[in-house]
Amino acid sequence: MKLIFETPINNLSMGNVGINLLLALWKKNVDVLFLPMGQPDISNCDLPEEFKQWLNNAGNRFLTEFDRNLWHVRNWHLAGSHQWVSNKRMLLSYHECDQITPPESNTIKNIDKVLFCGNYTQKVCEDIGLKVGSFNLGFDDRSFKKLNKTYFNDGRINHLLAAKIEKRKKTLEILSLWAQKFGKKSGEFYQPGEQQHYLNCQIVNPFYDIKIQEQQIAQVLNGIR
Repeated sequence: MKLIFETPINNLSMGNVGINLLLALWKKNVDVLFLPMGQPDISNCDLPEEFKQWLNNAGNRFLTEFDRNLWHVRNWHLAGSHQWVSNKRMLLSYHECDQITPPESNTIKNIDKVLFCGNYTQKVCEDIGLKVGSFNLGFDDRSFKKLNKTYFNDGRINHLLAAKIEKRKKTLEILSLWAQKFGKKSGEFYQPGEQQHYLNCQIVNPFYDIKIQEQQIAQVLNGIR
């Protein structure tokens, strides 16, 4: 099987998904013509050299081998997905709202196959007569593995907030709510027998000033740690 695969590959969420989808295609021996979105960056990824060579070759072959009769599979948003290099189009996309706008609806109608991550948006679309499907993401064994290691033995509960700071993700609001429910004010400590709660955060947004983000975090925590 031969296809065109278009995706960002970088250290952001969709870029990581793109890398793992390409890895899966490589393992299945799919003949891929790679069309990158933006500047590829795999410098932070521990990837097999054979895969890197395959990916480089797939990118170099695109302009000389692309054909409008090949399936063009894109890992991206609805916005901007009105332009394609093939007559056979499949979009793997992500949507976080409870309504589809008219431009989004028209984009969906003009793509052969649209699959959304999770079935919530599938239902939103089907309720207004749009035919779409869904897919689910998993944990790749390259990044996630059991270490059989005990980090703490004090019975603490560790929470994880993984969403870069931005308005639509409500990252700062979530951080504030967690701090109000589980946090301790400066000078307060857990008492013997009290359930301990700790929050691990992966929330830095690489697209704007880190100092501004630090100020925003300090403001919403308001002395709570």
